[in-house]
Amino acid sequence: MQGNFEPMRKQVEAWQRSELTDVTAKVIIYEGFVEGKLEAPKHLARTVHDPYFEPSRRRSWLNSWKTGSHNRSTSRGGLGAVAPLSDQ
Repeated sequence: MQGNFEPMRKQVEAWQRSELTDVTAKVIIYEGFVEGKLEAPKHLARTVHDPYFEPSRRRSWLNSWKTGSHNRSTSRGGLGAVAPLSDQ
């Protein structure tokens, strides 16, 4: 099973080594949310845009985040396991 993740791991590493211009980043966000090329709610566009283009705002938000104080948070700050929805 781990062998299946190797191509994905290499792709992520390649993305981490690359840099986007601000114009390219804006186009990606615009195409994803406004043109609907990303299957995500449009109201999340600002949530994606702001941390990228306003990093000082992002840092202040991160500093105010309390690990473990929000639903589904783990002690490391990531998402924990989510209980499956029951069939009703």
